[in-house]
Amino acid sequence: MTTSPWNPETALSDEQKAAEKEAFTLLVQSLRQNFDVLSEKTGRNYELGTAVGVGFKAAGIDWQAVSPLLDHMFAMTYDFLGGWGPQTGHLTNLYATDSGWWGMGTDVFIKQMTDLGMPKEKIVVGAAFYGRGWEGTQDFDGKNIPTEFSSNKGATFGTDSKEPGYFMYWDLMRNYTAAEGYQQGYDEKAEAPFLWNPEKKVFISYENERSINAKAKWAKAQKHAGLFVWDLSGDPDGKLTETMANSLAK
Repeated sequence: MTTSPWNPETALSDEQKAAEKEAFTLLVQSLRQNFDVLSEKTGRNYELGTAVGVGFKAAGIDWQAVSPLLDHMFAMTYDFLGGWGPQTGHLTNLYATDSGWWGMGTDVFIKQMTDLGMPKEKIVVGAAFYGRGWEGTQDFDGKNIPTEFSSNKGATFGTDSKEPGYFMYWDLMRNYTAAEGYQQGYDEKAEAPFLWNPEKKVFISYENERSINAKAKWAKAQKHAGLFVWDLSGDPDGKLTETMANSLAK
């Protein structure tokens, strides 16, 4: 079942949250124990990792208990905003800024993880080979992201009609160009690119080579384990993948 803290019908009680926290710790402990037994039999090393959406859900895990048992934690530092609401802004910005919603940023979410007890050298930072967009965007000049940025039509279209507002990177590069009325923009403070159509009032946040390079350099400087991506099919030509590999190798 999908839960949401903002929906009273699905929000977990404090007792349920505590039970989930304990259950996850027991799961990791059990997996680690069984992998260690298997290693003794096969002579092979079995790594154990977990991918977790950053934010309030990640704070519900006992990281001090599970981090010694994990080889890596894959921090899903994307989907900060999306078509599930009118709130508009960056999908996976590197830095939190004074503009936009709730102070979201890869930097603050990763710091949350280290503060909760996850060693920084085990954290793999997430990047996105897709974008999320909104229509009917209000009060935007095409350059500066306003505070409490929103769109009155929300997510109305995308690469796949089954998920409005979701755009694969290759689709954005081919079909959302100047010929279709889209302008490329870049929020230098947040290290986040975007596309803007002033006529249709469409704002699309995504990741490009510049933001991937910035995120890779930051992850190296912070001594994190590296980068991972969701998902590879968004980059069939390998441009973003090559940028990521080259930036991490320098």
